[in-house]
Amino acid sequence: MDRPDRLLWRGIDGAHPFIPHVQEVPLTDVRMSKVVLLALWAPGKQALLEEIAQWAQNNYHLEISFNSGLLDMMPPGNDKGVGIGKLLAHLNLTRDQVELYTFGDSYNDLPMHMLADASFSFPWAPNDMQSQVTHVIDDVPAGLQALLSGKV
Repeated sequence: MDRPDRLLWRGIDGAHPFIPHVQEVPLTDVRMSKVVLLALWAPGKQALLEEIAQWAQNNYHLEISFNSGLLDMMPPGNDKGVGIGKLLAHLNLTRDQVELYTFGDSYNDLPMHMLADASFSFPWAPNDMQSQVTHVIDDVPAGLQALLSGKV
């Protein structure tokens, strides 16, 4: 968006390394903001995250996914696949006008992987997630090399 990621509550363990350069935001400011994603991180507390996800689904109309130890909650009808669709529309392109290659290692990546000409994941991704992509690679450079060399 138009400003850095913002941190609602740091807790004891700090911010997740996936989200650098966060700024703390008072809870009162949240009501005045357009929130596009709320990510919760509780290291080693998967059962707690699942309980929170169930509570949120029972009480609010949200899209929920798990992402490498994070619980992602977002407004309904929004995911990475929808985001790609919105980007294409913004660029006045249709899906068949572009070659689309996606890289991702968790369940929140599946909607974009479903749109891709070739989708890439990694050995550390959950097995059932790996089975839904076209390629499992060691790292992004390996996938890019395969694309550039015509092996994909």
